[in-house]
Amino acid sequence: MKININNSYINLILLFPLFTLFQSYIGPINKILFILLMTVQMTMYLRRGISARFFALLSIVMLMECIALFSTSFPLQSINDIFYFPFIVIFYNFICENGAFFYDLAVKNIKSIKRIIYLWSFFIVVSIAFPLSYTQVWGGGTYFASFTGDPFRLCPTAFYILALILMVMMIEKNRKMFWFSIIPMFCFFSSGSRTYLLVGLLLFLIVWYKFFYNKHMFCLSLLPLVLLFLVFLVNSSMMQKIAATSYSSNSYFDLWGTVTSGRSIFWEADINAFRNGSLWNKLLGFGFNFVYEVNKTAIGAKIWAHNDFIQLLLTYGVLGILLYLKVIYSLFRRRLWKMSEKKWVVYFVFFIWFFTANMNMFYTYLCTVLGYVFLIESLTKIKQTDEEK
Repeated sequence: MKININNSYINLILLFPLFTLFQSYIGPINKILFILLMTVQMTMYLRRGISARFFALLSIVMLMECIALFSTSFPLQSINDIFYFPFIVIFYNFICENGAFFYDLAVKNIKSIKRIIYLWSFFIVVSIAFPLSYTQVWGGGTYFASFTGDPFRLCPTAFYILALILMVMMIEKNRKMFWFSIIPMFCFFSSGSRTYLLVGLLLFLIVWYKFFYNKHMFCLSLLPLVLLFLVFLVNSSMMQKIAATSYSSNSYFDLWGTVTSGRSIFWEADINAFRNGSLWNKLLGFGFNFVYEVNKTAIGAKIWAHNDFIQLLLTYGVLGILLYLKVIYSLFRRRLWKMSEKKWVVYFVFFIWFFTANMNMFYTYLCTVLGYVFLIESLTKIKQTDEEK
């Protein structure tokens, strides 16, 4: 049986939101999928030609990985940390160089995209009835996690699916797909993640905008839509999270510590740790475990930075920040800024990355990283450039 590499590539990418739902039951499932995707990804580079740009990026990333490993005191807090940064560099660079090709793959595999939307939606709806789909997280509230067991694992899949819904609507001019967006929105309102509620609402507004042929009707619908959102918010479990992060005289943290769920406390410790490091560490990082140790001292929990820039700064140093921004800038320059869309749509797409990267982390959530590309490609209506041919 002959395997179509191109179709295998897009279908492997599409499986992540579905497989992530069951990651807590089948531990290695996403790791196996990730290995397969990276194998096919490198094969795609070989088939389409390795540019000097990519060779330079890959060489720098591999050098940075070696330095970070050398600076790490083992055992690793999380082996996944080794792969997040190289993946976003390799994958986003491929999109920068082959964006039109990726969009064409999505068009040719639109049935697969719809199948993933249907399956994911089915499993979410079914899981609502199971008590095990609900869990308690920071703040003591009870939140919906579906089969993932973790609301913060569920929300990136919901973001991914909402981006796929938008892509189907754009490719097929199929407004009926809009109604499937209700299910991801239910996840955002019920999960307890304020970050994903905000970025989910922004993405939903773009989907809502595309739902209307008459843009005047879109404008008239905004006020009722806002009122409807407020009704959902007041009656959702998100209110428990808002209450838990509202400052009072009995709050454990100060004002900003309470509002940011403790982030501002360990961010200050992280920045101070960076300032106290050697010139070598400032340039090339402290290794993979350092941020966890600093945060353990600051708030008593070994957690990552919840901020792309601080996480990268402590892990890979200033060089890591610069390379990350280079890749993101290239994606925006070659894809986002070529959108033939209203300016507010472009600003929303940019803010989705910016806010997530600052308040929750972007590059460490594969479903968010992958879904963001479908969001951009669904709105980028440009022909293949000479650079991509």
